[in-house]
Amino acid sequence: MFDFKISYLGTERPILVIDDELLTFKYDGENFLVHKRYLGDISVLAEWWLRKQAATYIQDRVVEISEKTGIDGYKRIRISNAVSRWGSCSSNKTLSFNWRLIMAPIDVIDYVIVHELAHLVEMNHSKKFWGILGEIMPDYMDKRRWLRIHGRKLMMFNKNP
Repeated sequence: MFDFKISYLGTERPILVIDDELLTFKYDGENFLVHKRYLGDISVLAEWWLRKQAATYIQDRVVEISEKTGIDGYKRIRISNAVSRWGSCSSNKTLSFNWRLIMAPIDVIDYVIVHELAHLVEMNHSKKFWGILGEIMPDYMDKRRWLRIHGRKLMMFNKNP
């Protein structure tokens, strides 16, 4: 029995193995579907799909949250494969986000986005920075704690099941 799940926007979704010749890998809104022939490639296929979703979703959320908070000025949004961080804001105002964030709950993704946007105002982790973050997202410590507790599992995703 194949029992592998993929977390997407904070919800673990099962992978169903099917025998549809027209299918390689897809998400149907509830389950991930993979043709039995591609079972050995499931990590590669899932990572490709998740990276694609992360690029679109995170870009859209950065725009929405930036408009909502009034914090703008970023020059570029980049999706990364960082091994030790969820996001960063460079001095040239490039916001980078780890593609694995797409597996976290939406409010945790939003926390990382707000965190990086706050760096556009305060480029350090000073008291002023945490004050800005707290004004925008008063419960940011809960999201930060979630990443500390569960983030390691997301970082290990690309290992074979």
